[in-house]
Amino acid sequence: MLAIILAAGRPPRIRALIWISAAVVTILTGASQVYLGANWLTDILGGWALGALWIAILLTAAVLITSAGGWPATSRSPTTNRWPVRTRHARPGHGAVSRL
Repeated sequence: MLAIILAAGRPPRIRALIWISAAVVTILTGASQVYLGANWLTDILGGWALGALWIAILLTAAVLITSAGGWPATSRSPTTNRWPVRTRHARPGHGAVSRL
């Protein structure tokens, strides 16, 4: 998730470097956990799979929200409102403007 935050709005080369750095740190951390005997290999692989799933969900949601018409809540244009907006208009003689 830190890679997503750091890579946002950066040029493609910097973004690729950030993602590669995050992947290397993740792989080295998992490998060291297995080497030191702190976790089983299956634990590390399961953690990586869950992490990849979470990143995929976040990136999919970001693409759907930011794309034009991708998210159902924003697919309608503002001019095609289904419900009319009711406003109170001041009627003449009902205190809208006081005349002296």
